[in-house]
Amino acid sequence: MASNEDNNVDDEKRVFLKAMGGLGAALFLLSLGTLEKFFSFFEKQDLTKEQEESILSEKIRRLKQTAEEEEMQLQRLGQDRIYVTSIDSLSPVKGIYFIDYFMRPGLAFCDDNGLPIVISAKCTHLGCTVGNNVDSKGLILCPCHLSRFNIKTGAPIPGSPAKKPLPHLGWALVDAKGKILLTEDPEGRRQGTTDMDTLDGSSLYILKKYAKGAA
Repeated sequence: MASNEDNNVDDEKRVFLKAMGGLGAALFLLSLGTLEKFFSFFEKQDLTKEQEESILSEKIRRLKQTAEEEEMQLQRLGQDRIYVTSIDSLSPVKGIYFIDYFMRPGLAFCDDNGLPIVISAKCTHLGCTVGNNVDSKGLILCPCHLSRFNIKTGAPIPGSPAKKPLPHLGWALVDAKGKILLTEDPEGRRQGTTDMDTLDGSSLYILKKYAKGAA
């Protein structure tokens, strides 16, 4: 009989697969160099006409996907801020996935006061997308190698394969008229109001001025 821990891991793996499916159009699955080696290998083999057409079709599809992703990134880099979700949608126990300025996955939660917690969802071990379910200890799981991270600090727990914390991302809460009500930089410094009545109905954005291109 499976233990609760095994069931939790299976649940996180399912969430991980769903998240990767939803983010797949925006994330690079294979580098162009890897693709070239892959297709070059098959081009040297004795293939039927149908196989050659199938490989060529896949190569064209991958190249188009790469071009679309690069175009999307350029468009995003031209924006001062990118919408994530409404503050009312944030949860302390289930994160909302989004894509940052450099096409990497991120997660948005809220703290005990209802204010955003925005962190990278790219595991610092081998780059897998971490799960978005928070356990009773405030931890989220990377289903690839079972690293666990504290969402408030981003730090991995002792014994995790990951040794570096998940970076926090800078964000802003913006009202319906486009006025910035509150910002927080990646180091946790805030400017603006933290009054929840004033922030009610506002929207969460990530900001270009806080974007960092490093992996």
